[in-house]
Amino acid sequence: MRRTVIAMILGWAVIGATIALSSLPDVNANARGIVVAATLIGVAAAVAAAETYRRGRPVPAIVLLAMSLMVPTFFAWALSLLPLVAIVAVARSMRRTGEHGARQVAPVRRASGNRSDLTTSKVRAPRA
Repeated sequence: MRRTVIAMILGWAVIGATIALSSLPDVNANARGIVVAATLIGVAAAVAAAETYRRGRPVPAIVLLAMSLMVPTFFAWALSLLPLVAIVAVARSMRRTGEHGARQVAPVRRASGNRSDLTTSKVRAPRA
């Protein structure tokens, strides 16, 4: 599943860049800089999302995929659904595996090592 999602994200980057840059001659001269900047930032975000997800950090990958939606697809607006499908796939994989990309903190045990001896945040007042 992970390889499929990564391939879909990288495919989105290539397709989005191709459509945006091939439509560049038809763009108004005043807006060309914005289109180029949005394309470069969006494609870079998609590639970074694929790498981030490959490294097992799904939450930043979702944020980067959302950023990649800024790639202008003009007439092929339906292709912007690809990153949304990838976001759903990454979120579902997080839910299924319990993987959130956050570091897990192990509970602190007391000297006896019993499960009932896990420390808590409650502080007991000293007995009088």
